[in-house]
Amino acid sequence: MEQDVIVSVEKLIESSQAEFWHVPGTNMTCCVLVLESGFNVLGKVDQPTPDPETAKKLAFSDAADELARLETYRYATAGPRIQIAAPSSILTK
Repeated sequence: MEQDVIVSVEKLIESSQAEFWHVPGTNMTCCVLVLESGFNVLGKVDQPTPDPETAKKLAFSDAADELARLETYRYATAGPRIQIAAPSSILTK
């Protein structure tokens, strides 16, 4: 399962678009991964960094970690699907 999650997250990141912004007057830099499905994942970093590119990389990494947590949860809870059969003729008589 772990390998499936890693591959899934990598594919989602490759096909996503990353948007960044710095909140004026703060140390907060945010990254939103916009997935092809339209789902958005937020990553953030709130620490002083001398280089804005470093802050973007840290926020992107946080967004990727959040996506990995969501994918891990999805895989862990997917489990086998229960199929409910149509009522048999014995039960309907």
